[in-house]
Amino acid sequence: MRIGGLTCLMSLLYVTALRAEPDPKSIEFFETKIRPVLAQSCYACHSQALASPMGGLRVDSPEAIQKGGKSGPMFTAGDPESSLLLRALRYGDKLKMPPSGKLSDEQIADFVTWIRAGVPMPSSTAAKAGSNHWAFRPVLDNKVPAVKRSAWVRSPIDAFILAKLETKGLDPAPPADKRTWLRRVTF
Repeated sequence: MRIGGLTCLMSLLYVTALRAEPDPKSIEFFETKIRPVLAQSCYACHSQALASPMGGLRVDSPEAIQKGGKSGPMFTAGDPESSLLLRALRYGDKLKMPPSGKLSDEQIADFVTWIRAGVPMPSSTAAKAGSNHWAFRPVLDNKVPAVKRSAWVRSPIDAFILAKLETKGLDPAPPADKRTWLRRVTF
């Protein structure tokens, strides 16, 4: 009974470890060594951007990588030598990926290290949250809106504020006297 309980506890810890976010060094390794290769050589044929990824395989999220494709799972985490992915990258099978040309030995060694470490990568929710963050969006050149009371506008920012007020049917507050302005500024 005790051995069964210990086995159950170890299984629970293993599953919990698989679901936990990998350590920052592993994520950095993935982001600097693995993701650029995936983006350059794999995403064109194996990403969610395609209605039907080749071989049913996607490599753009942890869930998709774990699932594998029509040929089955891509790897056994921690065991690079039994990995279908590495056989394809090494051009040792009928699968030769990427089809545009074999990766360098250094890049393949990075994939071996990645698989040996358990295929750490950030969760897809973390990746999506990061890609939608305002700091990662391109800067847009917003056109200053036309407003009815152009005399009130002193800067382009005022035009944006006044345009929003006008759409709501509101008027801007009158200018503050010096004492009120000073009180507002000091707060």
